[in-house]
Amino acid sequence: MIGLAGLAGLLGGLYPALYLFRFEPVEVIKGSVKTGRGTTLRKVLVVT
Repeated sequence: MIGLAGLAGLLGGLYPALYLFRFEPVEVIKGSVKTGRGTTLRKVLVVT
C-alpha cells in the first residue's frame, strides 16, 4: 500500500516537473512565454 502511494506520488509529480523544465527562466520572468492551450482551464482550477 505504501509503495503504491509512493509510485502515485512520483508519477503525479513527474508530469508538472517535466512540463516546467521546458521553460527558460529568463523568458518566464520577462513574461514572454506563451503557455498555449488550456489557460482558461488552468485559471479555473487555480481559483477553485
